Amino acid sequence: MGIPEDADVEKRAVAQEILAQNGDFASIFFLTAEGDVYMGEPFDQQKQLPRLNYGDRDWYRGAVSTKDAYVSSVFMSAAINKPAIGIAVPVYAKDGSESVSGYWVAIVKLEEIEKSLRQSAMDSGSRVILVDHNGIQVADTLRDPSTDMTELRSYSGLASVEQALSGKSGHLREIIGDELVDVHYAPAQAYPHTWAIILID
Repeated sequence: MGIPEDADVEKRAVAQEILAQNGDFASIFFLTAEGDVYMGEPFDQQKQLPRLNYGDRDWYRGAVSTKDAYVSSVFMSAAINKPAIGIAVPVYAKDGSESVSGYWVAIVKLEEIEKSLRQSAMDSGSRVILVDHNGIQVADTLRDPSTDMTELRSYSGLASVEQALSGKSGHLREIIGDELVDVHYAPAQAYPHTWAIILID
C-alpha cells in the first residue's frame, strides 16, 4: 500500500513535520495524480490500508475538479477507522505547467474540532452542532468526549440546517430528538463548501 517505511525519507519528514505542527491531523498522505497511495505518516496507518487507490474519495475528486485545496465531506476514514474529514491539496509539476504530480492529503480528527467547539460553548451553555455540506455531523458539543465516534449522523432534515446550508442566518423553534427547542443557525465556510452551525438553547 505505497512505498516502504524507509523509502523517500525527505517526503516522510515533510509529513511528520506537518503532523507535529497540527494536532488536528490524524495522518498525512501523498497520493499520485491517479489517486494511488504513494506514502503516508504515521506509517502504521499506511500499511493497514485496505486498498491502494482512493480516486473515488470526495477529497480526491474535489481537488481534481477545483485544482485547488479542497475540504471534503465527513466520511469513514480507512486510515483511522472512524469518521473524519479530508483536506487535499494538489502539487503541481516543477516545470511550471498545469500538470499535477500528486496530492497531499490530511485526515482531520473530528474530536479535535469538537473539542474546540466545546470550549467555545462553555460560556454560553448552549449545545453546538456543526454539520458538513451534506448535513452530516462534524461535531456535537453534547456528545460524550470519552467515547469514540463510530458512525455518521445526519441532520439534513432539520429546517435550521437547510437554512444555514443555503447561506442564511436566523432563529426558529423546531424538534430535535424528542424536544421542541430554540435554535440559532448560521452558515460556516469550509472551502469550497458552506457548512452549517446550529446553537440549541
